[in-house]
Amino acid sequence: MNSTPQMAPPPNPTVTVTYPGPRDTPRRTWSAAVHELVHAELTGTVKLIGAANTGVSSALSDTVVGLINAGVDPAEIALITTAKETASYHRSELSSLLGGRAEGFASAGTLVRSIHSLAFAIVRAARQRDIGTSPRMITGAEQDAVIRELLDGHRERGGAYWPEEQHEALELVGFARGLRDFLLRAQERGLGAADLEQLGEDWDRPLWTAAGQFLREYHHTMALSGQDSLNASELLAEAHRLIADDEQLAQQVARSARYLLVDDAQNLDPKAAGLIEALTPHTTLMVLGGNPEHSVFHFRGADPDFFLDYHAEHTIELTEPQVQARSQYVVAADARSHHDFIADRVRRAGLLDSVAWRDIAVIVRSSGEIGSLQRALLIAGVPVHVDNSAMVLKEQRVVSSLLIAARSLLSRISSTELSELILGPVGGADPVTYRRLLRGVRAAEKRHGGSRRAIEVLEDLLLPQAPGYTAPENAEIRDSLTERETQILQRTTEVLEAGRAAYERGESVEAVLWALWEATGLAQHLQAVSLRGGASGSQADQDLDAAMALFDTAGDYTERRPGASFSSFISYIDSLDVPSLTRERRGAKTDAVTILTAHSVVGMHFRLVIVAGVNEGAWPQLGETGTLFGQEELINHTDEDIDPGVYVTHTAEREAEERRLLSLACSRATEQLYIMAIDDTESEDGTTEPSRFLAATPVSMRVYSAETAAGTSEEAGAVRAIHPRMLSTSSVIAELRRTLENPHAPAADREHAAYHLARLAEAGVLGASPQEWWGMRAASTTEPLVRAGETIRLSPSAIEKSLDCPLNGTVAKFADSASGSPQITGTLVHAFAEAIDNGAEESVARELVEHAFAQQLDDAAWREDAEIARFSTMLDKTVSWIHSANAATTLVGTERQAWVRVGHLTEGEHDVMISGRLDRIDRSGDSLRVVDYKSSAQAIAQKEAADHAQLSAYQVAVAHARLDAEGNLATRRPEDPELEREGAVLVYPGTSTKKITTREQARLDEEQLAAFEDTLMALAREKAQPRVRAQLNEKQCTYCTLKAVCPAQDQGRSIFNA
Repeated sequence: MNSTPQMAPPPNPTVTVTYPGPRDTPRRTWSAAVHELVHAELTGTVKLIGAANTGVSSALSDTVVGLINAGVDPAEIALITTAKETASYHRSELSSLLGGRAEGFASAGTLVRSIHSLAFAIVRAARQRDIGTSPRMITGAEQDAVIRELLDGHRERGGAYWPEEQHEALELVGFARGLRDFLLRAQERGLGAADLEQLGEDWDRPLWTAAGQFLREYHHTMALSGQDSLNASELLAEAHRLIADDEQLAQQVARSARYLLVDDAQNLDPKAAGLIEALTPHTTLMVLGGNPEHSVFHFRGADPDFFLDYHAEHTIELTEPQVQARSQYVVAADARSHHDFIADRVRRAGLLDSVAWRDIAVIVRSSGEIGSLQRALLIAGVPVHVDNSAMVLKEQRVVSSLLIAARSLLSRISSTELSELILGPVGGADPVTYRRLLRGVRAAEKRHGGSRRAIEVLEDLLLPQAPGYTAPENAEIRDSLTERETQILQRTTEVLEAGRAAYERGESVEAVLWALWEATGLAQHLQAVSLRGGASGSQADQDLDAAMALFDTAGDYTERRPGASFSSFISYIDSLDVPSLTRERRGAKTDAVTILTAHSVVGMHFRLVIVAGVNEGAWPQLGETGTLFGQEELINHTDEDIDPGVYVTHTAEREAEERRLLSLACSRATEQLYIMAIDDTESEDGTTEPSRFLAATPVSMRVYSAETAAGTSEEAGAVRAIHPRMLSTSSVIAELRRTLENPHAPAADREHAAYHLARLAEAGVLGASPQEWWGMRAASTTEPLVRAGETIRLSPSAIEKSLDCPLNGTVAKFADSASGSPQITGTLVHAFAEAIDNGAEESVARELVEHAFAQQLDDAAWREDAEIARFSTMLDKTVSWIHSANAATTLVGTERQAWVRVGHLTEGEHDVMISGRLDRIDRSGDSLRVVDYKSSAQAIAQKEAADHAQLSAYQVAVAHARLDAEGNLATRRPEDPELEREGAVLVYPGTSTKKITTREQARLDEEQLAAFEDTLMALAREKAQPRVRAQLNEKQCTYCTLKAVCPAQDQGRSIFNA
């Protein structure tokens, strides 16, 4: 096999890495009460409370600096956060505040850590002291996978201890996630397996009892794995227990937390709050900081009551905001305007206002909104960063492609997966090239006399075959492809062969993955693209991060399970259906716009923030969590002593939390805030209207139009109907071209547009030169579609379509035809009818076609059963009609060919032929009748049959034909007698009527026959011309696949048409 080069990366640029030194952090001015705190003049317990941007977090950082300046050993200071993002903020702040000290700074301990990091340190210290091992914190995705695996086992055993009505739900992802959340909330409140079982019995809650049994089984399973794995709730509960029961350990921990500071205390769950409370007696100073108005993690078990009810020796309230961002509320006319406006604002901030991409954030309510915004910004040339920990690993573009390649080593992948592999990073093909590849292999297959579909040929070329399989023409097919098509095949083949070789050598999971990854050549390519920055660079960053996360996961998996097979690892990755935390390796923040959910913004600030999609239904989201397991009832019972079964509405609480979440998102802006909503009464999803929260949003309002979006503005009420002028090269060129081509534009404007386009073209800007404009060049050829002397073929089945619209009749046959269920159904019905007519045993023919029909179905079981029943009824009707037809007529033949000359065009010397395949020809007396089977569920109206073009074409063909020895229709010679005609008939076995539906066309008289022959000649004359007419037709245009290129349609009309 000849080797082709991998994707060649451009030469890497020279990159110089420097340390910029400590960030210049301005000295903050505090009130007298805060001044005492930040200068280490207070001891005991302090409650620091403040609204958004009043400086709670900054005061805590300054307090750490004040303690160190006062001589406190940094090893005795612990600043605890409830989120890793807040911890990152404090580390950055302290690095800047302490990095510039003349005397320098060094610490033997960790100054800043999350509450889970603190709990892990406590449990690890106890484990290492007692048994010499360290625990492991299991991620949510891993726990979810374990739970689903156990539930799958229960389902296979008939449901185990779960209530009978839940047996069918055990395999559902939602059931597993609901169970996991329920168990986490229970563990946060100190409830174990026995407690849940008892509560279930006491309150007649079978699901609680079963959940308790499941928790016990889960703990046994984790113990048998040999890993001391704890989830977040178990980790906090264990740390709390150790501190409460082990005074020696408590004193050891207290030495590293003598000065304990907690940020975002409103987001502590009960066990985390209990841990902080247990450490407090051992502290010299304990500062509890938070903002109750940003308590937004109730769904994760957070409870602000500990912070609100905490009685400290000193209470300090911050009231003056340190930053105040300018705020604007924008209403877009539709989703497209919404995305365009965001892209335009971001580009203007980055290119005109000198705001670094990294200082811009777009915040959405839920992760499902990230994808469309990411695409819109990337298309606009904006670099985008999306945290990989917010996305499911197997859904990452690079990871998904590698996993398909990995699965191909274990079993034969499906044709859909193969297409994804070729179109993904591994194959590197774009959709256009891939379609050309499919056409190329199909054409090559036909030249070699094969009948395989294009995707089947690709499967045989790329995937391993069963023993004994040979396809000698495959090598010849490869040789007949173009260079680019061959490169795609070669690239994909080399990746799969590299992985297969490593797998067959029995190498480790990581080694097999590395063989696949290295063979792609993506590492060097993505690195080069990443270093160049921009939109493509940010995408390359994300792909590299995803690849690293995959290898991290593989390393962790093999470390935990040294003897695990490659197939078990792939199954494990496939089972991870929730986002999982990844290692943070970035030494610097990516210079890209961040898109993140509102719950992810804790601890972050940006100069420009756009809160997107603040619409009713999306914000607020008032759905109750955990309804299946009665999660809220369990919380009410344990926290408030409310009996389960007592109805308690939480709608007001959830709405209040959603309002706080919007406030949190808006507070992340330090300079400029945009709140975006859509007001569209005609959207495909129904009416889209702004959120109820925006009626009372305390922001300044501004009206935008196309002009104001370009740079001017006018103060007024809410923003309306925006289609903003994008600040991009392509938008400027498009506007100049529209002005130039608009005959109604002022002459001066058109002259200016032409002048600026000429300047841009001279500078080499793509799209500015008329030579690059679509539609400006003359047609590539004016030659007729049919050369002089060539035959014009008319297919009876396509004549009606050609008469309705000549463009469709001419071009549609060259478009990719769908091979979906309706077409397959028709093919199978025709094959069955032919077999029955030719004497095949009905039961054998039925079994074959029914099996083939069932194989191509891919739907819900009940829908498949209905389709199979309908197909079986079609076969019954077909057999019944054939038997009755054979009793009344004599069968001449089935699937017969027609090749009949029906006229001649003198201009161009063209013979006009009717050419096609006839489903059935039968004879009644001396007269012939042509039969055509239709598998559609709707028959034409009876009155339409009299003028039906296909049936009339059959009659014209018979009128000019003779029967040859095989029963085919051939052109009648002078010496041949005329054939008698009885008419033609359409047979519809797929209609819902009890008996089969038929539509017959009576024998055409000579006048009718001559009139239709004239119609055929006119159609043939049009088909011979160099230009094809597009014609609007209500019946055909509705379902036409050519609208995008049809000049009669708005979406297909050229902008250069008069």
